[in-house]
Amino acid sequence: MTARAAALGDTGDSAPEHWEPPLGSPDVHVVLTVVAPDRDRRDAAVDRARPAAAALPGVAAIWRQDCHALPDETEPFGYRDGVSHPAVEGSGVPGSNPLEPPLRAGEFVLGYPDELGGTQRVEPEILGRNGSYVAFRKLHQRVAALRRYLAG
Repeated sequence: MTARAAALGDTGDSAPEHWEPPLGSPDVHVVLTVVAPDRDRRDAAVDRARPAAAALPGVAAIWRQDCHALPDETEPFGYRDGVSHPAVEGSGVPGSNPLEPPLRAGEFVLGYPDELGGTQRVEPEILGRNGSYVAFRKLHQRVAALRRYLAG
């Protein structure tokens, strides 16, 4: 990502030299995301995955970031965050907006029909069934600065 920093607007305070190590280094090749409704189930899922990761030659965990939703389901600026919690067809998990119909699974998970009826194919095929793409960016949010701006 450091090679694309300027194109992504990562300059000044957001330039790669200010990123938290090891982010932006050539050492990071894979990001594993674990999503669970609470800390205990998250930790149990990580514990179940640990032996499989340890069995992969040349793979080592070098960094971990635990994230938690706020109890009132707002984001740090105080706004309700419903955009990132849509219902996904077939998941059985309701979205945060009950007026929105569930999105087709193929919008998030490879190997299933998407909203347009297509199914994304990936080679090798083993990576294209029940997999997904993810973009990982760690952002610093200036909550106090926004509140001062809005009050000003």
